[in-house]
Amino acid sequence: MITTDIKRIINIIYIYSLRYITKKINVFKWKWLNSSNNQKLKYTSWILERSYNKSNNFVPLSENSIILNKEMPKLVAFYLPQYYETDINNINFGRGFTEWYNVSKAIPQYTGHNQPQLPIDVGFYNLAHDDVMYRQIELAKQYGIQGFCFYYYWFSGVKQLDKPIENFMNNKSLNMPFCFMWANAPWSREWGDGNIKQILIKQEILPEYDELFAKDLIRYFKDNRYIKINNKPVLIIFRVKAVETDRMRSLIDKIQEIAKNSGFDGVYVLGTNAGYFHGGTEDLGIEGIVEFGRRRLHFRRP
Repeated sequence: MITTDIKRIINIIYIYSLRYITKKINVFKWKWLNSSNNQKLKYTSWILERSYNKSNNFVPLSENSIILNKEMPKLVAFYLPQYYETDINNINFGRGFTEWYNVSKAIPQYTGHNQPQLPIDVGFYNLAHDDVMYRQIELAKQYGIQGFCFYYYWFSGVKQLDKPIENFMNNKSLNMPFCFMWANAPWSREWGDGNIKQILIKQEILPEYDELFAKDLIRYFKDNRYIKINNKPVLIIFRVKAVETDRMRSLIDKIQEIAKNSGFDGVYVLGTNAGYFHGGTEDLGIEGIVEFGRRRLHFRRP
C-alpha cells in the first residue's frame, strides 16, 4: 500500500515536472513565433520597399545611342508576337488573356526574389496596334539591336499570332530589318498555364504542305526590310529535328526551289539547338546552328 505521504510527494514531483516542461515548451514556442514573425516582417518590409529601390539588374534609359561600325557584329533580337488578345487564347485561357497576365501575377517566393518584373518604358503594350513598334524600334536601335527575328507560327496552312507581323508589313514607316524563325513545334498550353502535355494546335509537317509553306514565305522575303545574306533571305527553323532528316531536307529543298524561282539566290536556312540538337548540318541542307536555350522539349516526333 502506498502511504498518503508518498502519494503527496509523487503529486508534487508530477506538478513541478509538468510546469517545467510547459515552461520550456512556451519558451521554445515564443522563440519560434518571434523568429517567424521577424521573417514575415522582413519579407513584408522588403515587398513594400522594393517598389522604390531599383534592382541591381536594372539598366536605366541611356541618353546616348550606341555608335555602330561595319566591324561590329549585327545583333538581331528574337521578337515574340504573343502580347495581344487572340481567339485561341480566349477559348483556352479566358477572354482577354495575354502573356501579360502571367507576367503580372508573379509574386516573390522569398526575400530578394525580384518578381514581378514589370515593363517600365513601353508599359503593358498591346501588339494588336503597330504604334507600339515605333517605340520598340527606337529603343532597339538605341542599344545596338539591328533587326528583329519574328516568331512565325504556321501550322499546316493555318497561321497564328500573325497580326503584329501583318501590321509591320503594312506599315513601311517601321524602319527595322527583320527575319523569321519558324516556330515549328506543336502549340501547347505551356505558355498559358504550364501544361505542356495538352496540345492546342498540332504541327503536321507533311509533304503536301511544303509548297504552300514556301510560297507563303515569299511575300515576306520580297519586303525590302527582310534580312538577306548574298540575296538569300534568312530563315531560322526552331526544331530541325522535329521530323526525320529526309523529311526536313525535302521541305528545305522545296523552300530553296520556290525562292530561286522567285528571283532569289536561295534561302539562308539556319536551325537552332533547341531540344539538345547534336550533329552536323550538311545532311539537312542548312547553313548552321543558332544557339538557343538548351532545354529538352517534352514532345516527340509524330
